[in-house]
Amino acid sequence: MSRIIAVANNKGGVAKTTTAGNLAYGLAHKLMVNGEMGGRVLVVDLDSQGNQADFFGVRERVYDPAHNPEGACLSNLFNDEDCDTHEFVVSLDRSSDDLSRPNLFLTPATRELNFAVDNITAIDSISSYQATLSRGRKKLAPTRQLDTILSDRLKRIMHNFEFIVIDCPPNLDALKRAVYEFADEVIVPVKADRLSAIGAQQHTDDIVRMIREHNLKVRISYVVPTMMRARQVLAEQTLEMLRSRYGDSRVATPIPESVYIKEGPAAGGLTVFEYAPGSVPAEAYQDLVERVYHG
Repeated sequence: MSRIIAVANNKGGVAKTTTAGNLAYGLAHKLMVNGEMGGRVLVVDLDSQGNQADFFGVRERVYDPAHNPEGACLSNLFNDEDCDTHEFVVSLDRSSDDLSRPNLFLTPATRELNFAVDNITAIDSISSYQATLSRGRKKLAPTRQLDTILSDRLKRIMHNFEFIVIDCPPNLDALKRAVYEFADEVIVPVKADRLSAIGAQQHTDDIVRMIREHNLKVRISYVVPTMMRARQVLAEQTLEMLRSRYGDSRVATPIPESVYIKEGPAAGGLTVFEYAPGSVPAEAYQDLVERVYHG
């Protein structure tokens, strides 16, 4: 049975894409035993900028109207629930570049995702309007496709993956309910400064409110301090603030601010594990992987 993990925070610039990508790679690596696949991992990119494709260096496999009209995009699945898997899932394996990732896959996003979401939103609005006009003994019940779009459209491939990691955009907007209906848990990256910590608290309060209002199964599993500056007083104070708020067990090892994290994707789409495997940030992300894998 798949474990579905959303990496989310309403605030931008807190390393959601980096955290989601490194977590997914680390989990996939854990599932490789003596060169054999013990399971697969899928990354679902919900940000129309599509940065996960760049993070892993597979932009050429993603839909582009001019250069790759047959490429994959999540919008294809939203537009047609019966579309072929290759239209919305690509392999992240790059063995030809000596980057073996045989059990890691991506459902990429492009700007087409925005149009697909707008289309479904319009259909839901029409359904709601028709329901208000219904008469007689049987009133029409409004349908809300968008609220369960991820659960409904991805259910046919879920059994193929041990973990599904969702990279959420800063503002989920119309897809907020869909993400928290689909996910089992949420990981919240937080930049190690006071304003980001306050923003994270607002975000987690919003999630808790949705859980109560809609009786959702999702839970907040970890808060991940990111861009931590060593020996900086304000960063240490922020870390204590997070631990006081969420408890020591739910605050993961801080991810230090490091040039390695930025250089890896820029060097041809490398995770921190591939670019600087013995570095401090790699060790910090490995701790997160271990927590999630054994959690």
